Amino acid sequence: MFPFVVVPLLFDTNTPMLQIWLLFTYSCHYATFEALEDVKIVLIYKSFDDAFKQTRSRIAEAVHSGKLNEANVQAWRQLIKEIQSQCELAGICIMPMQLAFLSNILISGTMCIYVGMNSLGSNVISIATFVFAGTMFLWWIARLYFKVLLAEKITEAEAKIAADLVKMNSAGHNVSVMSQVKYRVFTRILTVFR
Repeated sequence: MFPFVVVPLLFDTNTPMLQIWLLFTYSCHYATFEALEDVKIVLIYKSFDDAFKQTRSRIAEAVHSGKLNEANVQAWRQLIKEIQSQCELAGICIMPMQLAFLSNILISGTMCIYVGMNSLGSNVISIATFVFAGTMFLWWIARLYFKVLLAEKITEAEAKIAADLVKMNSAGHNVSVMSQVKYRVFTRILTVFR
């Protein structure tokens, strides 16, 4: 926003080249900032998804190899709790930017729809405006949908751990180990529905 506030005070803003420069500068800054935010969010989501998948594979290895004991189960519970707390902290960090993104979708998307619906005409500029406004709105919705899919993958990976623990065969394991496993599944189900 800096160029829009300072430059008009210093220069005559009626010159087309200055207007193009301002629009180009603002657009490049905005697009770069949004792209970097999206990359940051994708990396955060992928790291949590990978953490849950690796934990699940380690649990499966221990169950299949018969190295299941009470200390391992407690370590898994602690590891899953730590990953969940990191997910909560990441959600707190991501929340302000995502709320701004949602408000941007609501405000700018409404403007794009308004411009698109009111610019219908037969000349090339009105058609180009309609296509540009529609493309921008669809791009924002696609970005939002992609972020929701990534967040759902994290929840799905966590649910798969609980499903594996529920399906685990308890025949060859001692009672205290199985009680720890069932406690872990019970606390997992409670944390999903809180």
